[in-house]
Amino acid sequence: MTLETALAWSIGRSMLVTTVALPMSLVVWRYISVCERSRRFHRLVAAAALTPLFVPDLVTGFTYRMTSARLIHSEVATEVLYAVLLLFRILALQVAVRMILRSSSLSAE
Repeated sequence: MTLETALAWSIGRSMLVTTVALPMSLVVWRYISVCERSRRFHRLVAAAALTPLFVPDLVTGFTYRMTSARLIHSEVATEVLYAVLLLFRILALQVAVRMILRSSSLSAE
């Protein structure tokens, strides 16, 4: 595989995973917004949604390397594993952005 092919595949995979994560982040964000049972439960759900942002990339990479070494015979399984790890990170990032930018302070006019 050439450098151009690997780069194109990486960009395509990232764009696909980001597109899949958009509606999922909206569902997670709505669940966090509606979740008004208690303040403690609301914080717990929000912390669980943001946990992948606090896991260092080194730990994620090490886990991916160890698991993909076992899946070396199946290239598709390795790609799916990496896409799932990427999905969790992107989903957490999108939820964090939705929490920071709750709503626009501008009027509809």
